[in-house]
Amino acid sequence: MKILDRYLAGVVTKFSLGAFFILLAMVGLFDFLGRLDDLKGDFGAPEAFAYTLLTLPRWGYDLVPTAVLIGGLLGLGNLAAGSELVVLRGAGLSIARIARPVMVGGMAMMLLGVVLGEWVAPPSEAWAQQLRAEWRGGYIGLRGKSGFWARDGESFIHIRRILPEGRLEGIAVYRFREHRLEMSLRAKRGDRRGGGWVLHDVRVSRISPQGVETERWPEMVWETTLQPALIDVLAIRPEQMGFPDLLEYVGYLRSNGLEYQHYELALWRKIVKPLSSLVMLLIALPFVFGPLRSANSGLLLLAGVLIGLGFYILDQIMNNAGLVYGLPPALSALAPTLLFAAGALFFLRRA
Repeated sequence: MKILDRYLAGVVTKFSLGAFFILLAMVGLFDFLGRLDDLKGDFGAPEAFAYTLLTLPRWGYDLVPTAVLIGGLLGLGNLAAGSELVVLRGAGLSIARIARPVMVGGMAMMLLGVVLGEWVAPPSEAWAQQLRAEWRGGYIGLRGKSGFWARDGESFIHIRRILPEGRLEGIAVYRFREHRLEMSLRAKRGDRRGGGWVLHDVRVSRISPQGVETERWPEMVWETTLQPALIDVLAIRPEQMGFPDLLEYVGYLRSNGLEYQHYELALWRKIVKPLSSLVMLLIALPFVFGPLRSANSGLLLLAGVLIGLGFYILDQIMNNAGLVYGLPPALSALAPTLLFAAGALFFLRRA
């Protein structure tokens, strides 16, 4: 049975990986072609291609469930077309027994999605947004583990953390005149106000031959060419943040009495997303053992695309409805997956 289990899991994994890379290539191609209409300044075709490559991990993370569904339909459909599933059923194996190694293959794809979503996509997306802003904005900037650096005339700006919705933490500004430090500014945080910035808990140090003068301000307007629109480009959306960063940010919003429902929903979606890959594979089983057991690959592919599209639409409806009507974020995130899982189990029992 171990050989049989490895064989079934390998078939599902192989077809799922094939569907994954084909979908990723198609999405990357369409995204690159769309970027060609948005060329500006130093952002030319080579830069658009590099930007597309850096955003592919984020697309891959979103495509894993659909790839698992299509791979499961095609892989199991291929076994059904070769009468291998009929032989397995004739040998006394139940559908549940066949489903076990199939789900193991789905877990391999689930781990791929977790790796992409937690460790590859967040830094890759941040790098992509940083490079795009540099190419299109023409300023000197660097984003890394130590924060974000930018140049504004004779001033150098360091921002320790760029949070969603244009919130900044740990701002430091160093202004030079004739290669000599003239002023330094430090602020605990910054918020957008209108088309500019307001800094909070500010300390300004002015350096002259006579000494250093320090002033403190609870709040002050920050005049800089680093506009909020640019920060919007650099900031990573909550759906693209890693789980630890998102969890920390939800705690920050809660402790400061700020709106956190949208980010808590993104947090729950991070938890549910890997499970949706297994649910998609579970959906493939009743189709292969039921109405599509003798269908060709084209029909199986069409069924996979339609089911994946239906799941995506339901997921978007539930998420938006949850935010509008104040539903618990956990319910909004879990409802589509639970509904599809219940439907899959119902049709699987009938099969």
